[in-house]
Amino acid sequence: TVSIDGDASSSSSQNVPMHSLRLSAIRELIETEQRYVDDLSIVTNQFIRPLNSARALNEQEIGQLFINWFDLIALNSNLLNALHAQVDYKEALPLTGSDVVMRAPRSASLSNI
Repeated sequence: TVSIDGDASSSSSQNVPMHSLRLSAIRELIETEQRYVDDLSIVTNQFIRPLNSARALNEQEIGQLFINWFDLIALNSNLLNALHAQVDYKEALPLTGSDVVMRAPRSASLSNI
């Protein structure tokens, strides 16, 4: 695992604000990605499926309107899962260098996620 809490030689008082900012940014990234995946799913459940079930549009028309919708859901769900798998954060106080740990990726390629 790779710690993302800053330089170990820095003083403790400098690490806490930097650590807090990083922790906040990581949480915001994960929460934003979760909201995006949820929104993609809402469109699927509230629009695409009813349009398909009611036969208001044929498969080709739905495919044209929502050209890569299911690809977006799959990609962003995988990204969200990878973020959760790679980032382990704790809610403990006081903040220490072990509160946020980011694991090194298996590969730099996005094909892994």
